[in-house]
Amino acid sequence: MAAVMAKAGLTHGGFYAHFASKDDLIASAIGQMFDELVELLSRLGLNDRAGRA
Repeated sequence: MAAVMAKAGLTHGGFYAHFASKDDLIASAIGQMFDELVELLSRLGLNDRAGRA
């Protein structure tokens, strides 16, 4: 993470300060991943939820 932040000209401490914990960071990242997947599937017409419980 430090290398990515350095390339962005930021510190990793500033990045981690946005999250309550590493678990919060991971949960946020996974949530974002699923949001982006749903958006992609929607654009592709593959998100039909008919018949799902």
